[in-house]
Amino acid sequence: MKQIPLGLALNQGHRFANFVAGGNAELLNHLRRPPTEFVVTWIWGPPSSGKSHLLHAACRECAAQGRRAAYVPLGDALPDPEMLQGLGCRDLVALDDLQCVLGSMRLERQLLGLHEALAAFGGKLVVTASQAAARCRFALRDTASRMRAAASFQIAELGDSEKAVLLAERARRRGLQLSSEVLDYWLTRSQRVLGSLLTDLDRLDQAAMAEQRRVTVPLVKKVLAL
Repeated sequence: MKQIPLGLALNQGHRFANFVAGGNAELLNHLRRPPTEFVVTWIWGPPSSGKSHLLHAACRECAAQGRRAAYVPLGDALPDPEMLQGLGCRDLVALDDLQCVLGSMRLERQLLGLHEALAAFGGKLVVTASQAAARCRFALRDTASRMRAAASFQIAELGDSEKAVLLAERARRRGLQLSSEVLDYWLTRSQRVLGSLLTDLDRLDQAAMAEQRRVTVPLVKKVLAL
């Protein structure tokens, strides 16, 4: 996998300022703390829970401070023996969906090499995964011990009011306005699983664009069959 230029790899809308923290304030403060020494952070939770948002935001803030960051989306990559080469002199390395490469001795050796290089350089390593490091299966004991010693944070699920804020913000970025009436109707009748809500937002966006109309309760009823 070729390293992607940071400006092209990052979602420009993902910032700390528009991350709906909910019960994740401690994690947010941890990530925003200026690095004073080498530290590894393991962030885990289900898809669409905000893990990638936080990595993008951390890299953007690092770059804005004139420091060097690298974001590597492992879930989108084919296994490549060189994918982590040359990253040990970065101030921040963010590895997304680490679970996708665990179990490969070759890639875990690369991860160990990156860990050692960042420790010597004084950078930060932040990774995301679908579950806690203690529950992951590693190919190498050294990888397991280092990752399981990381500062670990489980993404806390957002409450309904926080999901409403997030949906309204995501809609605003698309040029849509979701009224409180629409959000109340939608959330009280849906399963309120964040990943499904974001998928449904895509459907509403497409329908509103196709019909050249605002997102209203009747449109929500029609498109989402609620």
